[in-house]
Amino acid sequence: MTTDTLAGKVCVVVGASSGIGRATAEAAAAAGAAVVLAARRIELCAAIAAGIRERGGRAVALPVDVTAAGDHERLAERATAEYGGIDLAFINAGSIVGVSSVVETTAERFRAQADVNLFAVQRALATLVPCIAARGGGAIVVNTARGGLRGTPGLGTYAATKAGAIMLSLVAAQEAAKDKVRINVIAPGYIGTESWWRMMGEGGKALTARVPLGRIGEAAEVADVVVWLLSDAARYLVGTVVPVDGGMTAG
Repeated sequence: MTTDTLAGKVCVVVGASSGIGRATAEAAAAAGAAVVLAARRIELCAAIAAGIRERGGRAVALPVDVTAAGDHERLAERATAEYGGIDLAFINAGSIVGVSSVVETTAERFRAQADVNLFAVQRALATLVPCIAARGGGAIVVNTARGGLRGTPGLGTYAATKAGAIMLSLVAAQEAAKDKVRINVIAPGYIGTESWWRMMGEGGKALTARVPLGRIGEAAEVADVVVWLLSDAARYLVGTVVPVDGGMTAG
């Protein structure tokens, strides 16, 4: 996306060091936003931010550990100090902590999964909604997963935490609308990021048969949806869940 649909806006991308987060940060910058790239792997964010600046965009890299108490608040403070405020946000952090049946899943594994996929979303929303409201409103997109809509054996914990993040975001969307903060959700399917291919290996190619479009998605295709949801083109959308999955959820 190379238009100016986000011109004059400040966009925070949490989990921006690779994959969908990186693609969204680059797409938001191409759409005219000043971008804050945030992740634990700050050196990767810094390199991406440098590339955005070389192409004429505005970008800065800031550290955040979504599981650490106070890190979202520190991120918001530093982003505000850098650009004067926050208008838009993409909450993108997530992980899969092992594969096991529901019966075999330990409490420790469940907590570790929930800390990233669910609790961190609440922390981010609790911090970013007031910041964006203070600027007169804006938009947030929360990245969840198709797994939160359709569970898969062996990934019950992942599905439960992603489903929780979806419902949390939908409730927050109703609450934040009065402050002109629009919150929407994306639920990607098979997206061929480096980490996805590393996890799936050669087995990833066989999954194309499950996708009605007949191929694995690309991070840039998800990023285009996120940027559209953040833009004024989606100004009357609140509390939607968009499955970016090549038609899998439709079946």
